[in-house]
Amino acid sequence: MHRIENQANGKWVIVKENARLYFANLLNDKNEVLLRSENYTSLSGLKSGVDTLKNNIQAKNYALALNSEGKFVFKIFSTANRILCVSNGYESRDLCEKAFEIIYETNKNSIVTQLS
Repeated sequence: MHRIENQANGKWVIVKENARLYFANLLNDKNEVLLRSENYTSLSGLKSGVDTLKNNIQAKNYALALNSEGKFVFKIFSTANRILCVSNGYESRDLCEKAFEIIYETNKNSIVTQLS
């Protein structure tokens, strides 16, 4: 069985893309981007969105699907069954499930921080 490394040092980093757009990346302890939020037009909206995303990752509110390229993706849903985030594509269902588990572990104790 694939062993998932402890990703206790995960963090959500808020990025201001331009004067009007914000997004956040979930980074592991090596500062690799594991997941990216949707774009938001306000910082407060993004912070609320990241909290919602974090909670739904921990609740494992996700489903696997095939994208238009025939690759597996996971979609994270809200409790109201709205799509919050879609992953990158993976060649197999197993790799996609393992990627979600790594994100789940990384997100578990993650903090939210903002680039200056």
